[in-house]
Amino acid sequence: MQESIRQSIDSGFDHFWQRFGGPPRFADQRILEIGCGNGALSISMGLKGARQVVGIDIRESAVRDAANFVSTELPAYVDRIRFSSAPIGELERQAFDLVVSKDAFEHIIDAPTMLRELSYRLSPSGRMFIGFSPLYHSPYGDHDRRRTAFRDWGAAGALLAAVPWGHLVMEPLIVRRHRKIQGRDIQTIQDLNLNAMNIDEFRRYIEEAGLMEHYFATNQGHNPLRVLFSMFTRVPVLRRYCTYNAYCILQHRTGQPQRSS
Repeated sequence: MQESIRQSIDSGFDHFWQRFGGPPRFADQRILEIGCGNGALSISMGLKGARQVVGIDIRESAVRDAANFVSTELPAYVDRIRFSSAPIGELERQAFDLVVSKDAFEHIIDAPTMLRELSYRLSPSGRMFIGFSPLYHSPYGDHDRRRTAFRDWGAAGALLAAVPWGHLVMEPLIVRRHRKIQGRDIQTIQDLNLNAMNIDEFRRYIEEAGLMEHYFATNQGHNPLRVLFSMFTRVPVLRRYCTYNAYCILQHRTGQPQRSS
């Protein structure tokens, strides 16, 4: 695991920050990362001069691996970079200059509450950098839940897993299959750690949390269908189905937002 974390740090996160137009300043900043996973991004920001980094993830094993890496490989940073699996509501309401979340918001079941809790912890001049994909209503927004559900069905299962937007019509079947495979009470897609949030809901939650969009971009990256999908998002009824990622910079509701797509 330590080698995996080291490789992630060494590979850098330029591709992530480029989707916001470039990285923010990390030096002397207090930073909160939501959905930190193995901690590589948090550690990277700490190594770039952050005054304090707090990484949060609900997976205790991931948090433990991240903390172990810092204590064994970067002992001088133990007081500067720390990790927790506690719910966001239990985190002290200190003011963070930056809040960062990479590929986590599609899994946060109560996204409205999360955004409100983050707004309470954002300094008056602070900014949030949130980027995630794929959104649930995009062609493969089920994060391979179909592939896992139908893995014993051979070629037919592989075909079902490959159908674009197929999970939207097969959702009850996917839920039933996972309930049988995992042997636990799975009733909804949310029980499979997907919130099924669409892009319009996300933007509404931002507003309801008292935040504003300093920057908002969708369908970022090098997908060959990017231009076509972006054209379709201009049609309101198609927007949720053709938006496969979102990258935004949020701040408290002051000034004028800048939007792009």
